[in-house]
Amino acid sequence: MESKKKIMSEKLPITEVNPINSRYYDYAHFTYPWHFHSQYEIIWVKESTGLCFAGDCIERFGPGTLIL
Repeated sequence: MESKKKIMSEKLPITEVNPINSRYYDYAHFTYPWHFHSQYEIIWVKESTGLCFAGDCIERFGPGTLIL
């Protein structure tokens, strides 16, 4: 039987009073589960390389890449 991962609907703590949420991660590799949300997300890659899956786009990333 094939195992399929579910896509998580992430609920961000965004409000009119607090419209921006920021986080800093220092992981050896990306550990966040496959997810979606209605807010914009900006990711800046300090180090590392790989493939980014965002919306209907799959692109390579490397150090200094900015992902929206």
